[in-house]
Amino acid sequence: MTRLTVARWMALGCQLFALILIANWFTWLSPPESVPRSLLLLVLGAPLLLPLRGVLHARPKSHIGLSFAAIWLFLAGIDMFANIPAWRTLAGLLTLSALGMMVGCYFYMRDAPRTAPRAKD
Repeated sequence: MTRLTVARWMALGCQLFALILIANWFTWLSPPESVPRSLLLLVLGAPLLLPLRGVLHARPKSHIGLSFAAIWLFLAGIDMFANIPAWRTLAGLLTLSALGMMVGCYFYMRDAPRTAPRAKD
């Protein structure tokens, strides 16, 4: 396996883990009482679903979008870890998966083959 393949699978694996974690966390494990579940699922899960198809097809621009979504999840995980003691374990897992996504996307983009821009007519 090449470094490019390892970085791609790291980003994809962490993305899928974060999606599964968010879905389970806010529906069964520890549903919030003051905020609607659907709102949290939409705010935290939708940014991960948007670049999913491109990441599955190994498109470099989708990895850029995933890295931006990972920054959002990283900040949300740190905030939940610091402010809600009951969610510390799940927020820590979310933060680690977001960090894994950022690292995987970085190394994928660093090692991805670059294509020359097309000439305009």
